[in-house]
Amino acid sequence: ISKRQQIELIYDTLNIPEKDRKTISLPIEIFDVLIFVFSRLERLFGNVKVAPLKSRFADAAEIARIVRYYATEPMVAVGPGEVQGHSRLVDHFRRIAERGGLEEVDKMTTTTGVLELFTKNQYSAGKREEVQLK
Repeated sequence: ISKRQQIELIYDTLNIPEKDRKTISLPIEIFDVLIFVFSRLERLFGNVKVAPLKSRFADAAEIARIVRYYATEPMVAVGPGEVQGHSRLVDHFRRIAERGGLEEVDKMTTTTGVLELFTKNQYSAGKREEVQLK
């Protein structure tokens, strides 16, 4: 199942009409550029001893690496030896829709969790911090 098909499955699960569906496609190389730029900025600010900026650029580079990984690696089991359990992807999306969102166990292991922590200034690539779940 492609990423595009997964997006459509989510829209279908949430009963979002086709006219209201919005997606964008980006070339994967954009993440390579972001990783390069953020890494260079991290080194630059590390050399001039501006620790807060160095840390922020390090975090941004790590998030770009995480997003690139999730964008390029298959996250859905499809082969007979890969499937564990009995849930289908559509069932998983339905449960999320019924609950009104994800109940993430560890926000450091999903892209949305990491982005949420980063925007709240609670993410650090260098160390894992305990985060209180709502």
